[in-house]
Amino acid sequence: MSEPTSRAPGYYPDPASNNRIRYWNGSGWGDQHENVTAPTSLSGSGTPPSGPYGTAPSAPYGTPPSAPYGTPPAQAPNTTYPGALPAPGRGRGPRVGGVLGLVVLLALGGLVWGLVRNAGRPPEPSGEVQVGTPLVGDVPSRGSWASALTIAEAGVYWLTATADEDLTMAVYDHDSRLAENDDGRPSVFQIDSLDPVLMLYLEPGEYIVAVETYHAEAADAELRVSGVAAVEVGADPVAVTTSSEEPWIGYTAPDPGSIGIDVHAQVDGDDLQLYAWAGDDALSNDDRADGDPPGGEYDPYLEISRPGGRVVFMVVPWGSSDTEHEATVSVSRT
Repeated sequence: MSEPTSRAPGYYPDPASNNRIRYWNGSGWGDQHENVTAPTSLSGSGTPPSGPYGTAPSAPYGTPPSAPYGTPPAQAPNTTYPGALPAPGRGRGPRVGGVLGLVVLLALGGLVWGLVRNAGRPPEPSGEVQVGTPLVGDVPSRGSWASALTIAEAGVYWLTATADEDLTMAVYDHDSRLAENDDGRPSVFQIDSLDPVLMLYLEPGEYIVAVETYHAEAADAELRVSGVAAVEVGADPVAVTTSSEEPWIGYTAPDPGSIGIDVHAQVDGDDLQLYAWAGDDALSNDDRADGDPPGGEYDPYLEISRPGGRVVFMVVPWGSSDTEHEATVSVSRT
């Protein structure tokens, strides 16, 4: 092929074929070409270049010298030459890529919609746990073991799940999650600290309790639900008697707003501990801190910002003392 010394990139007559044009990239002939049928005349566009065939013209064929091949002549809308031809690498690829990208986006959109639609929804129960009667079940790897729970009387209920593996537990009311817990922690429950514990005020109705393993292993688990004696507490102080064997449990009015739970030991120096459950939050406090309301050094105090529903809380001696301790508890808005 003849090599033009200096020409703008574009499509020119192919030196190797009379009925074909080939792309010139400015320094050499490319592999991109198109078959064409040359017109007999081009009004206002000049004439085909003269000279031996195979010599690249001074401008793309069929256009004024300053434009590459494929620019439509000003007076020749019906030319039989192909329209503006894409440069190498810019043909149908982007269109195909765009279609594939759209397919991927639609697939991802469906996945995201499925996740959003199912977020917070309970798994289907495979059995039913009775209040006061343990239920044993298999927690699948990367899955949930769910049980139905029927509450006949409003009150405070203690829920826990135990296993050799680290568990998590969630309680659902219809299609919404009420609370979730990972590690129970309070030693008074006499369970492993990695086992979940929830203390909830439940109204009569149908619930679902779902148990999973924290690290996605399969496990054999035991689920317990027990009703416990509890006292509603407001701004007026309530007398408390508590021990490690019989911890004292209270609860707030429904939707109390931001609150402070204030515990005062009757005997100066008695060390008490306060636990509270507010939705997904399991909170605790041991000693009073700077900025808390006045009280003894070892009197616990907790502030909770706008919990939903009732807050359930428990007062116990610090450590494992079997001795009974006297105290007062009040709940005030903050």
